[in-house]
Amino acid sequence: MLSPAAALRPGPAKPALLLLCCVGTWLSTLAGPLRGPSLCDTKTILENLQFEANNLNKHYELGERGLPPSEGESHWLPCFTPGPQAANNISVIQAYFQKVKKLSLELNHQTYQKELDVIIKRLHDLRYEDSPEPSISGTPDQNIDKKQFIRAVFREFSKCMNTTYKAFEEKLKAEGKDCARKRQRRLQ
Repeated sequence: MLSPAAALRPGPAKPALLLLCCVGTWLSTLAGPLRGPSLCDTKTILENLQFEANNLNKHYELGERGLPPSEGESHWLPCFTPGPQAANNISVIQAYFQKVKKLSLELNHQTYQKELDVIIKRLHDLRYEDSPEPSISGTPDQNIDKKQFIRAVFREFSKCMNTTYKAFEEKLKAEGKDCARKRQRRLQ
């Protein structure tokens, strides 16, 4: 054990400790926290997206009943697992929805504009960071091709959201997280 006189003597450890504390704080400030929703907020966003994706897909299918299938109708639409690594896939999905929004206007489908805006915003809310905004090139020329493209995007996004939501719920259960209790506490 050090004597009280030895503890008061300045030495190389004290300035080094002070410097370490200051540099550590400075570095953590520069790094900043990852911006993103909490687990329970993510669950709510995914729940809403799943509902909206299924609803939009169902209504589009009903409205375009006679639409024939196209060759290779399945457009590759990435899916995602919520978290910091999802930003790029979410950006690509948003770009597809921007393209669908543009095509819907060309087809005079005003009905879907609000739903598309809501989905695009919810996807943005899931992103942890700003990532480059990709664009989807190539626009179908014929109205039937535009409709088939829209249908394919809605179908794939609906499948993606069903898979993503189910996997996220299982993850929460495995980690013992209960968002329903947290929601109840907030309401009281």
